Amino acid sequence: MLAIVIGPSAAALVGLASTFGFLATLGPVIAARAFIHVLWGVAASIYVFRGGSYVKALLIALPIHAIGEGLVVYGLGPIFGVVKVAAEVAGLWVSLGTVAHHLIDSAISLAVYRAIRPMLLPLLKSGS
Repeated sequence: MLAIVIGPSAAALVGLASTFGFLATLGPVIAARAFIHVLWGVAASIYVFRGGSYVKALLIALPIHAIGEGLVVYGLGPIFGVVKVAAEVAGLWVSLGTVAHHLIDSAISLAVYRAIRPMLLPLLKSGS
């Protein structure tokens, strides 16, 4: 989540690294869920770089993150042998769990961001 304040490219790279890591260790469905991080990370970063606040960016990213991961499970579950009804229920639970995970991660990211922001600002200004 902190990559959002570095820039869209950094947010995409972090999401892609996570995607490839999960693909290598946990398979295509988890990797597809991880790929959703590329989408919401880039969207949130673009929002921040157009003048939006980091807090609002994290809130804007929440539905993209939660719905995206739920749709991945719902859509890919049957392809990998999960009964359609089970995939629907699993997709819903994944979406709800992702809301909780996103909010917890956002709180942690905000705390870290506030702590490092004074050190980060000179680096970001010198890069522009």
